[in-house]
Amino acid sequence: MQNLKKNKIQNYIDDLDSFVLSNEEAIDIWLQGKELKDTPLYSSIDIRNSGFKISPIDTNLFPAGFNNISKQGLQKATQYFSQYFSKFFPSAKRIALISEQFTRNVSYYENIKFLFKALQDTNLDIKILTIAEEPIDIEGLEIFQFKKQGSAVVTNDDWSPDLIILNNDLTEKIPEKLIDLSIPILPNLKYGWHNRRKCFHYEAYNDLVRLFCTEFKIDPWLISTYYSKCTDVNFKKKEGLECIAQKIDKLLIEIQKKYDEYHIQQEPVVFIKPNNGTFGRGIISVKTGDEIINLNKKLRHGLNTIKDNVINSEVIIQEGIPTIEKVENYPAESIIYLVGAKVIGKFMRYNTVKGIDNNLNSKGMLFTQNSKISPSELLLSKLATIAVAYEKIE
Repeated sequence: MQNLKKNKIQNYIDDLDSFVLSNEEAIDIWLQGKELKDTPLYSSIDIRNSGFKISPIDTNLFPAGFNNISKQGLQKATQYFSQYFSKFFPSAKRIALISEQFTRNVSYYENIKFLFKALQDTNLDIKILTIAEEPIDIEGLEIFQFKKQGSAVVTNDDWSPDLIILNNDLTEKIPEKLIDLSIPILPNLKYGWHNRRKCFHYEAYNDLVRLFCTEFKIDPWLISTYYSKCTDVNFKKKEGLECIAQKIDKLLIEIQKKYDEYHIQQEPVVFIKPNNGTFGRGIISVKTGDEIINLNKKLRHGLNTIKDNVINSEVIIQEGIPTIEKVENYPAESIIYLVGAKVIGKFMRYNTVKGIDNNLNSKGMLFTQNSKISPSELLLSKLATIAVAYEKIE
């Protein structure tokens, strides 16, 4: 891999796929040696492929969108959930799945139905719970309210779980109902977006990739992204924009050096993202620092808050990867889903109003099933989910 011909840009990913296949056993042994007990129960990994590099761009520990996975993926999810519980929580017989509170988001609850079915098929006792103070009525789902009783969770019919699975990302805070419980909660509460930061993950992922690439003699840049961060930002008051602009320009210079090294005839782009939060909120792509300084009021308003009206006060400046993937001739990206660091399936997100170097997780996005997972995607999704356990989170 270290001898890739730099005048054949289109061959880089094909070469990586071939390399992964020909070194499959050695790579699997290496990955197994890096897995920790804290490897997440489940995750989804967004992957962008530019043809000259491929990398995860986001790792979600409270994934929605399971409803876009195939029936074969559902069966794999059940199998891997069973394996995970048997290995780490063999005494757990009753499991609570705690959902978000999107009462108007039909797609989200289709996702919950998938998760409920996958968990129910493990032959464990599963109930869906909500943190909401008011009952949630969704057709086809029975969702229970609950209270904290000492250090236990109890529903109105006196049902109490041995284990909690969160599908609520806790962007604002940890609800009092979940504090100081005596039962395990997955993911750990510290991974909620009230506490976790994207920069923690990028640092852990890039560190893991450097180890991998040293072992297998690959340029780490081909399977990772450069990034930087700014804190004390207020888009509404135009505070911290100079910091963002300066780091944009510095990062673009670093990216251009790699483009020159690989003879890539393309203009670099970076993404500005909230350092916490998901759902594609507060994200834009730019090609100069001046674009941030000159943002109009409407754009600044859109960047100022994320989910649950939390102020977007910390941002990541991340190297952008323009996608070559297409669905119906629209720009697309792969979303890989894992249970216990094992891939269960994939679908494509595409966008009918965005370009190849824009945020596709935004207005105009659609989804389509795609069962073909490349060797590179399989490797990167495993690296990304394993890296979670190495994040420096208090």
